[in-house]
Amino acid sequence: MASADAIERQTVCRRGFIGSLYDIRTDKLEGTNLFKKKLPEEFIDVSDNAHTSYELLFNNSQKETFDKMNIEASLKLSLMTGILDIAGSAKYLKETKTNSLTIRVTYVYKVKTKQEQLHISRDGLSDYCSVDALKNPNATHVVTGIIWGANVAATFEQEAENLEEVQKVEGSLSAVLKSLPISGEAKLDLQNTDKSKVEKLQISLSGDILIDECPQNIEGVMRVFKTVPSRIKTLNEGKGQQLVFVLHPLKKMAEIFKPDLKINTMIEEVSHLVVMRIEDIFEDISIGKRKFNDFFNEIKPWEHYISRDWRHAIRQKQAERIAAEVKTQRELSTLLQKIRGGQAEESEMERLLDDFDRKNPCSSMSIERLLREKQNVTLKIRLLKDFQPEKHLLKEITSIKYILSRLYDKNVYLLHVSEEWETKDGDNSFKQLRLFKSMIKNETIDSAFIVIDYDLHHSDLKNDEDKANKCCIYHAIHGKIKSKDYYQDSLKKLSRSQISSILKENSSLSEKDILQRHKDFLIEYPTGELTDDEFVGELQKLHKDGNSSHYCDYIFAAIDKDRSGTISFSELMSAVALTSIGNADNVEKRLSLIFQIIDSNEKNGINFQQLVKFIEVVTELVKGEAAVNTTNIKVIVKQMFEMFKKNVEDEQLSKEEFMKWHELCLKLFIDICSFSFLVSVAHKNDAFKPVGTSHEINIPTNATWKQNGVTIAGGHGQGDATNQPCTPHGLFVDDDQTVVIADYGNKETDSLIICDRGNQRVVRWPRRSGTTQGEILIDNIECYGLAMDEQRHLYVSDYRKHEVRRYQLGEKNDTLVAGGNDEGGGPNQLDEPGYLFVDRQQNVYVSDHWNRRVMKWPKGAKEGIVVAGDNDQRSAPTQLSFPNGIFVDTLGTLYVADSRSDRVMRWTQGAKDGTVIVGGNGRGEEANQLSNPDGLSFDRHGNLYVADCGNNRVQRFSIE
Repeated sequence: MASADAIERQTVCRRGFIGSLYDIRTDKLEGTNLFKKKLPEEFIDVSDNAHTSYELLFNNSQKETFDKMNIEASLKLSLMTGILDIAGSAKYLKETKTNSLTIRVTYVYKVKTKQEQLHISRDGLSDYCSVDALKNPNATHVVTGIIWGANVAATFEQEAENLEEVQKVEGSLSAVLKSLPISGEAKLDLQNTDKSKVEKLQISLSGDILIDECPQNIEGVMRVFKTVPSRIKTLNEGKGQQLVFVLHPLKKMAEIFKPDLKINTMIEEVSHLVVMRIEDIFEDISIGKRKFNDFFNEIKPWEHYISRDWRHAIRQKQAERIAAEVKTQRELSTLLQKIRGGQAEESEMERLLDDFDRKNPCSSMSIERLLREKQNVTLKIRLLKDFQPEKHLLKEITSIKYILSRLYDKNVYLLHVSEEWETKDGDNSFKQLRLFKSMIKNETIDSAFIVIDYDLHHSDLKNDEDKANKCCIYHAIHGKIKSKDYYQDSLKKLSRSQISSILKENSSLSEKDILQRHKDFLIEYPTGELTDDEFVGELQKLHKDGNSSHYCDYIFAAIDKDRSGTISFSELMSAVALTSIGNADNVEKRLSLIFQIIDSNEKNGINFQQLVKFIEVVTELVKGEAAVNTTNIKVIVKQMFEMFKKNVEDEQLSKEEFMKWHELCLKLFIDICSFSFLVSVAHKNDAFKPVGTSHEINIPTNATWKQNGVTIAGGHGQGDATNQPCTPHGLFVDDDQTVVIADYGNKETDSLIICDRGNQRVVRWPRRSGTTQGEILIDNIECYGLAMDEQRHLYVSDYRKHEVRRYQLGEKNDTLVAGGNDEGGGPNQLDEPGYLFVDRQQNVYVSDHWNRRVMKWPKGAKEGIVVAGDNDQRSAPTQLSFPNGIFVDTLGTLYVADSRSDRVMRWTQGAKDGTVIVGGNGRGEEANQLSNPDGLSFDRHGNLYVADCGNNRVQRFSIE
């Protein structure tokens, strides 16, 4: 058994004997032996040490490999710094990935067989010991034990096309290898896709046993591994090869054998922290090398298409990096040996390590800095990748005229590019490039597309009279240049192919119609292009009853075929083709175009939400936002999916399926769909009664109401059925006890003038006239509450500006009537005003949400009067926690829906405290409970109606 003073070192292909001298400062066998003659067999114990295992190496770095193979820290540094060379059968230890697209997995089959151990305390051993060997200054230890066996490695390697493939193949391969037993038949259970990838891998074998065959697949590798035990039996009397040396200090050996001999060999080891830092240095060098090689490999296929100067500079940097790596390894090696031998201090190593990141050309930081400096090369390669080298790129050029003459019978398009032009005018370069690539997609047999790169061909074109001075596209035919800026010219003059394309999409138009439209278009837009706002305006002209903004946002990217960020006339006509009724006869072409628009991500399928969204925006375009009935649209789209037995949650309709339902599609996209109408409040005699003003109601100040309410609307849970209001907010009760509800969650109401908060506007709708388009009265306002006085003045609260304004219908003038002095709790301030009420004297009552009060602003007043609530006493049961709906009767009694306290309160005129008239019994859904009550109103009999928002119902509390 090894002594407590013994240490182990893996042999790494080195061969020694019991008694071989070893220097741990250099991790090398010195070459001589401690013993003068061969030791008797009884001095050495040979024991069985049978053990089999495997290890998977991914070769990302030497550190990772050494750690997995349990190589000791000191030996690890010797291997990394090159003090000890890795060669021969252990080459798998130093193989690391040199770029990110290398797939490499090494399967190491590890077998241990025997262990030899010297009996150090055996009588008579000293007689064999050499004094000269003990005094050898080039040795520190002696081999006193050897572990035998064999390591055999199979490396699977391949170059991938992308990082995703690297991860997938390495993952599949490692899973397979982990699951395979060494003994028994190797059985593979791979998916077809995984199997095809694994079978393409190149396989190489290395290790301690000579393998005279190279397997072609995993099964072959496993068959070879099965023969390893039998092959070991033929090596060194069945022991195999040496795997581990057990080392004993020479100093200790001298104390045993020659006590009078003094050995003062200096042995120092670097600290654990420095070991880790050196490991990190080599890890960093490996990362930097991969990054540079990734960059270099990206360039390699295109090296004939980039500037010679650029190539030379990159190769020079590559040489500098390699030289720096060699120099760094040499410096670390020399200094490490000096420290171990006591000839240098560890602080010298620390200084060398400190300077690495900032100064060393092979550090990953330096490589990243270099790659940023060479970003122009990367960008150039990305540009070139969009083209076919043999077809679109030139390695050499004689003159532009020569190119044109060689392509005499073709329509020739020459894209002129350079780094300088892109830097000076990136927008123009971007547009020219996008157009050129889109034209290539529609390339015909009589056209040719060539890229002329002035970074590469600058010297060749220096004196060419036809050279360009900016990024542009030349168009030439019969050897003559017809346009030196085809992009700009094509915007102002339609080509034959453009006219043909527009006619195909717009079958109702003639060529004469198209040319006239284009002429009118250029008069209004001389540049021949539309911005996104101008695009909205053009479609709005065609759909005066609708709203084109959302539709334009939706289709912009799909219509902008050349990705220029603007819309040309041809692209505009594609957008027109989608919704023009005149194209109804060209069903198939139209539906195909629609599918292409919806499937903007080119996934060859459209899902439920995509189709619903498209119908919504087209409906809004043609008929206006009010016509959008999402519920009905979803029903129709669901029918389409059900017809093809598709799940609306996670499946798609193919183009063929979409086209098959052409009759329904045609109805959907021409007639759009059935619309939901918003209707108004009116009386039988058509007399107008403004909402938010007092009825002729005189409620006694001591009146009481039944505490159990009766549900008159809703109460069937949250939903969009006709008996399911969803979080109802405002309501009004007319003289016939007809209840009008603002059904907030379902975006439906029965009202004349609507506070359309989500769209920041106030809209008017005629009642039940069949009209599907509302009139916008006020735009760009964060409205919350509305009221109207008997003079038909409209009052609107703006909760973002903390103010209330009065508007005269039909006029644009408005007047500030409350707040408007920023948010706050002062008498001239409001904090997110909500509901409003206006009495006959035009006093305006405001539910001042976050001040927990209701304020009365007399006509023309600059400050308001608190008539209910007290922000300082808001927790008191007689005060308000969050006022919402309000109502004032003819006696001046104020009724308030106190939402967060789930109750309705009454304040008689001049009262400091309020009283609860209904609710206040905790939040709930019982008849005597409310949940976040919002709006309230009274009928002419004094019965109270409450929009019980949290319970999705309207409650009536009868007056007693």
